[in-house]
Amino acid sequence: MCIHRMKIVHRDLKSANCHVNKYRIVQICDFGLSRIMTESPSKTLLLQGLLS
Repeated sequence: MCIHRMKIVHRDLKSANCHVNKYRIVQICDFGLSRIMTESPSKTLLLQGLLS
């Protein structure tokens, strides 16, 4: 499933976190700083604590 459909924000997108395979498909890695998007700020803080 695509990350944007799961409402996940990467937050550290840079060339070092993007790998190109032999078919020239870009794969994003290192989701250590990623967060789940929510509707309310209080839920975001709760989810950030769960992911950390």
